[in-house]
Amino acid sequence: MKASKKKIGDIFLLLVTLSIFLFFSIGIWFNTSPRFSENDNRHLAEPPLISSTPYFFASLWNGTLPSGISSFYNDRLPLRSQLLTLRSRCELLLGKREVNGIIQDSSGVLYQIPAADTSLLDKNLNYITDFSKKMDSVSLPTTLLCIPDRLTITDDDSLSIITYKERAQAARTLLNSAEDLPLIDLYSSLKTAHDVGEYVYFSTDHHLTSYGAYLAYKEYVLGIGLSPIPESNLSPIVMSDCFLGSSHSRFCTSHGVVPDTLTLLRYHGDENYELTFCDTGETNSSFYDLSAIDKKDKYSVFLGGNYGRITVSRGSGRQKLLVIKDSYANAMLPFLALHFDLDVIDLRYYPGELSALIEKGGYDRVLMVYGINTLSTDLSPRRLSPAKVSS
Repeated sequence: MKASKKKIGDIFLLLVTLSIFLFFSIGIWFNTSPRFSENDNRHLAEPPLISSTPYFFASLWNGTLPSGISSFYNDRLPLRSQLLTLRSRCELLLGKREVNGIIQDSSGVLYQIPAADTSLLDKNLNYITDFSKKMDSVSLPTTLLCIPDRLTITDDDSLSIITYKERAQAARTLLNSAEDLPLIDLYSSLKTAHDVGEYVYFSTDHHLTSYGAYLAYKEYVLGIGLSPIPESNLSPIVMSDCFLGSSHSRFCTSHGVVPDTLTLLRYHGDENYELTFCDTGETNSSFYDLSAIDKKDKYSVFLGGNYGRITVSRGSGRQKLLVIKDSYANAMLPFLALHFDLDVIDLRYYPGELSALIEKGGYDRVLMVYGINTLSTDLSPRRLSPAKVSS
């Protein structure tokens, strides 16, 4: 009798396990969820296409087929967002402070975990240094604004944070010790503002706030001998008090998280520009996409997101600034446009040759704006290396 009950229990467990396996395996192919994930801010993976037998074996050999299948299953899993939230909550209940590359401090602020290895940062700084020397040789003054990791700014020295602060500090030390790097150091101004209670970094997103971007812009124009727009000429406009940014999306749970307030610093005439989004051919007169406030990715209120190339002009006879940047610069561009016409390049998305663009662009200056985390993890700055410009 006992043996019979045990057998029935084993069969029941097997059927439950098999049912769960079949639900997720088959459900993937009937998943009707949107192909674009607002939470991840990206298009989800499609099933890999196999066009021919030779292609099948080639993709199997080089690993693209297994990788594509794995990405498809990971992205299309039924109840994916609910399962990710459940995993994050379980990890927090087990005492973990790190979830999916994000660490939470005692006040609920979220930080991206810095790269443990600084070798890529070192390479990218060398690319930037070599590029700036080439620009100097053709009389194009070049400047780097490198946004510090928020971990170097925070005063939280709890055990869960300190190890990652040491990583961030190692990256900052490497940045400051790089020879011939055309750097304007933003650490002091951002740290000073943070210490007196100014809102310079978001708590749930890795970017600077509008005020933090203003401080970075201010350091740049003062560094090149221009006068920044006075803070008194800027009008703060609160767009949302429930902004949950990129760090929150990766953290996958709102446990202990306090939403951010997203505020724009507007000035008179900031809609009197001609912006051309070269990726799509669309034009606009404003730097702000106000419809983004109704989306998960509210930071895309700046420009509407990331593009390979954007040009900004107003009138004639103005100097022209080439901006090579990541998304940290998006909130700075409205301020920079007060002084320059802009040609804005994001090497992660721009398919063209930078050297050809520089030869024909008629630029007066070059500004590079990167977060230090980008320079520690992204390969696109190596595209600066082959830039050769004739004098």
